[in-house]
Amino acid sequence: MDVETPGRRIGRSWQPFLVAAVVTAMVGGLLFLLDRFDRERQLEAARADVAAQLSTLRARLEYRLNAPLLRARGVVAHIVAHGDISERDFHVVAEVLMKDHTNVRNMIVSRGLVIAMTYPVAGNESVVGVDFRSVPVQYASVLKAIEGRISLLQGPVPLIQGGTGLILRTPVFLSDEGGGERFFGMANVVLDVPRTFSAVGLDDPDLPLEVAIRGRDGLGAAGDMIHGNPAVFSASPVETDVELTQGTWRLAAIPRGGWASRGHFGLTRVMVVLALPAMAVVAFGTAALLIRQRRAEADLRRNTVELQALNAELRRSNADLERFAYLASHDLQTPLRNVASYAQLLHRRYRGRLDADADDFIGFIVENAQRMAQLVQDLLGYARISNTPHEPQDVPAGAALRAALDNLGAAIAEADAEVVVQGTLPVVRVDDAYLVVLFQNLVGNAIKYRAQGRRPRVDISARADGPGVWLFAVADNGIGIAPEYFEQIFGVFQRLHPPGSFEGTGIGLATCQRIVEACGGRLWVESTPGEGATFLFTLPAASDAA
Repeated sequence: MDVETPGRRIGRSWQPFLVAAVVTAMVGGLLFLLDRFDRERQLEAARADVAAQLSTLRARLEYRLNAPLLRARGVVAHIVAHGDISERDFHVVAEVLMKDHTNVRNMIVSRGLVIAMTYPVAGNESVVGVDFRSVPVQYASVLKAIEGRISLLQGPVPLIQGGTGLILRTPVFLSDEGGGERFFGMANVVLDVPRTFSAVGLDDPDLPLEVAIRGRDGLGAAGDMIHGNPAVFSASPVETDVELTQGTWRLAAIPRGGWASRGHFGLTRVMVVLALPAMAVVAFGTAALLIRQRRAEADLRRNTVELQALNAELRRSNADLERFAYLASHDLQTPLRNVASYAQLLHRRYRGRLDADADDFIGFIVENAQRMAQLVQDLLGYARISNTPHEPQDVPAGAALRAALDNLGAAIAEADAEVVVQGTLPVVRVDDAYLVVLFQNLVGNAIKYRAQGRRPRVDISARADGPGVWLFAVADNGIGIAPEYFEQIFGVFQRLHPPGSFEGTGIGLATCQRIVEACGGRLWVESTPGEGATFLFTLPAASDAA
């Protein structure tokens, strides 16, 4: 004989608290995961907003840098067409080409490597006559443009006339008499750095971004800083490239004040703060009631003298537990629906926008939230049977069965199931709604646990079983049930198959048994594995037939 020691009793008494702690931790983890996803969503939205604004800045900057180069090509075209350009023609052409380009400081033309003319002249007189070979900081860039026969951007670089600027260099080549080409000189456009950045809007005090630029001489991310704080590149910025004639600049931007300034106290954070304590109260309250019930049962076994008093206490404890389960299940529906709704919203809006793990996590959240919601709903229906007054009336069993089959229409059609009623079903003395649930659960289980390769068939019949009693049978040709599980399947949350193999929460047959017992009958099963199962139950006959 297995004797329960005090140590084992103490261990068993703490099991509900352990379960409550595990459930609370799981729900807490779910809520904190939702909060994490909410904060990631906020960050992604902020980054998208910064990216949109940075894209506008990039487009403006590319225009301010590259448009003057296109104007310089007008001078190049004139030189190529005429073989040279006079100072007078250069001034006329340059004046037209530089109109409306406020960030252009001046334009120059060289013959060979010696600067021959500039426009405008005022403020730039010192550049005329300068040989590029005497300006080492610029000469290397000039040679690169000539040797590569390409237009390129240099700078910011010190200018001959003072200050710093960006120089758009274009080498000019003319055809010679032998069919080859000879170097004529350079057509350069000098951009004023402050005016260029001002025209783009980088110095706007209302700009909500902190922007930094690197890539001196078109070297992109590998180049030196050009504008802004280098620390921006280390603050997880949104980055993009400015395309130059040759090479790129790298732009980086963060919100002014940093990413933390874009956060807020989201809805999921409220759920964490409010729902988690509520869930802990429900879980540990249920655990406390379970412990109370166990102690009452132990007292019942040890004190046979006080059997009647202990039985009364146990009944009161069970009633309290059922009422608590009913109220708790009812009150849990709304927060669970909210969790499921927001998880589905995350799934629809952000699937594919995060990484694969995040999509999987969101899928797990949606699936488990829906499963928990269905479990609470089934538990509420189970508890309602004991907490709702039973109102028996004379009900035609055939009408209740038709209502149940209407509810199961989609499942029957999907399984191509055949439901056959043997004879005419009698009128019984039960609660109408409960009888519909009873038939719906039994027929639904018969279809759900169908055998592979065999069309599902459900036979329903009834016969008299003594005075004032009808015996009903719901028989199927499904997978059947082993004899050792005939009692177990009627327990709450009892499932014979792994989660995911069949839908359901393990409460359906327990609900059926409670309905039948509430009507004064009993429910049992007869089955052979692989050949189907027959569920039998008794119900009282109608009042005029009793």
